[in-house]
Amino acid sequence: NIYAELSRLQDSTAEYLSLIFHRYLNREGSAKIVIKVNNYALKGLDPFLENHKKTNVRRRIEIPILDSKGVERYVSVQPYVLPFQKDLTPEDKKLSGGIENYRSKQGFYIYRNERLIIWGTWFGRHRDELTKYARVKVDIPNTLDDIWNIDIKKQNATIPAIIKSRLTRAVDEAMDLADDLTNMGYDAYAHYLMDQEWTVAVKGASRAEVEDASRH
Repeated sequence: NIYAELSRLQDSTAEYLSLIFHRYLNREGSAKIVIKVNNYALKGLDPFLENHKKTNVRRRIEIPILDSKGVERYVSVQPYVLPFQKDLTPEDKKLSGGIENYRSKQGFYIYRNERLIIWGTWFGRHRDELTKYARVKVDIPNTLDDIWNIDIKKQNATIPAIIKSRLTRAVDEAMDLADDLTNMGYDAYAHYLMDQEWTVAVKGASRAEVEDASRH
């Protein structure tokens, strides 16, 4: 009936806006924006589960690129390896965009001025079961709109060949860890990292904190 259809449209609209503008909705204090759908204030999603204790935050890189006027700008690339599904609460699953998307929406998440434009794609790179935990946040400034071929509605972008290889290297780092997590399990991998004298960023945790977490 018409009321059921209106309710469905309301839910899908709210979910879409909660994802596209999640970084604005999740800001603190006066920087936070409020979006309402039928007087319901939306809560931003978090496709990277940044506050989850088992999310592994990889090293961020800054890629310099010249704009159309020859001025050097920077594209920020931040890879994440998300937790296993068994480590997610119902709230985590909702924040990540839904458990059905947890498998299918790995890949690049492209932002222009913190607004999500494209998500869940490797831009032609092979997608498989082992990469389902890797997601990569890419921030591009509006000064590179012409380089990225961003359309007038700010809803689509084409990855420039000039930086594709640099992005690929960042993805390789994240995907390698995603593969190891899948094959070894989190606890075993945490011990492996410590054996290699690495510092692991799990919600900013120190090596000792990761060791403590792996015992539970």
